[in-house]
Amino acid sequence: MKTAPQPNTYCLGRFLVDLPNDAEIVAQTAEYRNRTYSIEKMARGAYQNMLSNMEKTLRNSKHKSEPSLLREISTTGDGDSATLIFRETPVDAYQYKVQSFKWTNGHVFSLKSYADDDRVGKALENSNRTLSELRYRDPKEIPTEPGFCIERGFFAGEPAMPHYERAEVSFRLREHPDVVVNASTWMVMKEDREGLLDRIDRKKGDTALIDLFNRIKVLRRGQHPVASMAAEEYLQSIPVGETFSTHMFRWETTGKYHDLYAPEIIVEFRTGKTKDFEERPPTLSDKQAIELFDSIVNSIRVRPVSSPTPSSEPSPNPVAPQSSLPLGTTAASLQSCPQTGLWECNADLAAGEKRRFFPQGMVLPSVIVRGPERSLWQKLKGEPTNTLTETMWTLVGYDAPGNVLS
Repeated sequence: MKTAPQPNTYCLGRFLVDLPNDAEIVAQTAEYRNRTYSIEKMARGAYQNMLSNMEKTLRNSKHKSEPSLLREISTTGDGDSATLIFRETPVDAYQYKVQSFKWTNGHVFSLKSYADDDRVGKALENSNRTLSELRYRDPKEIPTEPGFCIERGFFAGEPAMPHYERAEVSFRLREHPDVVVNASTWMVMKEDREGLLDRIDRKKGDTALIDLFNRIKVLRRGQHPVASMAAEEYLQSIPVGETFSTHMFRWETTGKYHDLYAPEIIVEFRTGKTKDFEERPPTLSDKQAIELFDSIVNSIRVRPVSSPTPSSEPSPNPVAPQSSLPLGTTAASLQSCPQTGLWECNADLAAGEKRRFFPQGMVLPSVIVRGPERSLWQKLKGEPTNTLTETMWTLVGYDAPGNVLS
């Protein structure tokens, strides 16, 4: 007797889902700490040249009120991790782009976000934390420690609230190329959200949609809990012209507000879609489509970890790690940070937040210092309002990367 092929287990954020053995992933995306990311295969030398050229271009580009487009750069001593905070144009006045890089295992992760003028310090701190938590992950690796999976990457730990993360994967089947499945997890950011079935019933009251709903064949609707997750589903067959119908199924968990392990999880299942998203007769019957849909949905579970899941609440009294330097230790800008922790800038007029988190090995940055009000002559000459200066940093606290308000 021929053994049935085993499904492929996919790590989706903090969850696992079993995909059919002939599933081909066509798209993956994620967001972590409000940072979108991309990954690119790149040699280390090419990465360092790219980073050096980017820094040089930004540093040599003028800004109307600052020394250059580059506000801050933070790098590890080996240069494999870096964060650049910069204006995108010479006239930007309110927001900076925050772009972080990490080279590892022949790949470069790039993370992007934005920060207002008064949030630059916090943006840099969160970027440093995020880079310190990120490592490369083989696509088939299922991590055994708490954390969040992305394409070829893994963020270790459990950030404290407020925090936002999402992960999404889309795939097709080689044996049934008209089938498109999308699975996603979204951190619940709003309390008392409207459920799937309530939304559908509300739409049925729209007079413009009455004809459409009258033509739809509902194959199944109602509650569909999986493991301990409360969820709803709506499975329908939608006529295309007069000749055939396609399937459109949706399963959606209720989720819990700001709970890392109870996000909104959605599975969307479509048939009769070519790669160009043209309609065609489905290759699955109603029964086959439902069975395949159920096999995917019912496999979703929290990724098990080998150690107890730590609390996502920050420790009220962080304990200094072993072999730590004493509080009060000082280090100058452009030196490698000797101790993971919270460091405070000694520059009295530093723009933005003076207290930052730096992991060990990160090069301590220079800071922007606000200058006095410019004279008319200085404005006409285009002299910048602020200046970049080196400073001393003082170790003022110990803090593990997972214990942080994101």
